[in-house]
Amino acid sequence: AGITLSNGVINNTITVAGTINLTGNATFGFLTFSGATANQFNIQSTGVVRATRIGGYGLFPADGRNVGNNAGTIVGGNKGIIGSAGTDTVINSGSVTGNAGTAIDLAGGADFLTLRTDSSITGGIDLGAGTDTLTFQGAGTLASNVAGAETVIINGSLWTMAGNMTGGGMIDVQAGKFVLNGNAGAHDEDPRGRHGAGGGHHHRQGAAIFRRGIDHRLVAGEIGHQLAHPGFEG
Repeated sequence: AGITLSNGVINNTITVAGTINLTGNATFGFLTFSGATANQFNIQSTGVVRATRIGGYGLFPADGRNVGNNAGTIVGGNKGIIGSAGTDTVINSGSVTGNAGTAIDLAGGADFLTLRTDSSITGGIDLGAGTDTLTFQGAGTLASNVAGAETVIINGSLWTMAGNMTGGGMIDVQAGKFVLNGNAGAHDEDPRGRHGAGGGHHHRQGAAIFRRGIDHRLVAGEIGHQLAHPGFEG
């Protein structure tokens, strides 16, 4: 591994401004063992973490309660970032690539993934089991398929998503606009933000546009929304 935090290592901040380039199989750019918690990994805009051989992972916090903040570049031969069974927090405004098809896999636990302006994701996003939250801040475009997000929050200006979203969670547009060009699956619509059987869309200060493939079930009490063919605009 490039940087390893052993069991019991807590409350540290690790900053990468240069390059970590690992060439062996099954390697990790950052690795924390179980029991290493409350640490923060900051990859600056000039920072690069590459573990590009088969089985390589850029960032692997084996215990929860660690925070990964990436403004640089993470590349994994398998996955760019893989999470733990606990609560993982990832904040990204850089590039994350998983050469085997999945860029970010946060596994179990109640995880938090925030995509900010300048985020570039190559590969799928899977928030895994647990009650997980995906937040979009600023503006950008996401081509990835997203799975396992029980709550999706848009709090920015404009985010456009070309991939599919599965999991039936709530989409909460707090500010700005969210355009989903992929399939949205089954969702319920409730302007009060309460969940139906399949989640919900909650529009407070913005708009969500679903251009294709949404199974849109109206919940009693819905008001003030406009249907737009072939999708839905609120």
